[in-house]
Amino acid sequence: MTKPIEKNLGRKIRSSRMKRKMTQQSAADSYGCSLRWWQSFEQGKSVSVRTLHRIGRALDMEAWELMKG
Repeated sequence: MTKPIEKNLGRKIRSSRMKRKMTQQSAADSYGCSLRWWQSFEQGKSVSVRTLHRIGRALDMEAWELMKG
């Protein structure tokens, strides 16, 4: 079961991607992963600190920006 903090992080990842007008596929390509794996990030799954850093780079932002608020 996904915890509320993980769900919130997934929503922030999705929101950040959408603000940049990126599709899930283009974000996954930028990250270097499959579409399915990217979708798991947006669901708040499989997000370690290292992964969060790479997601930030894929979205052209800092990882801490996904964590604030």
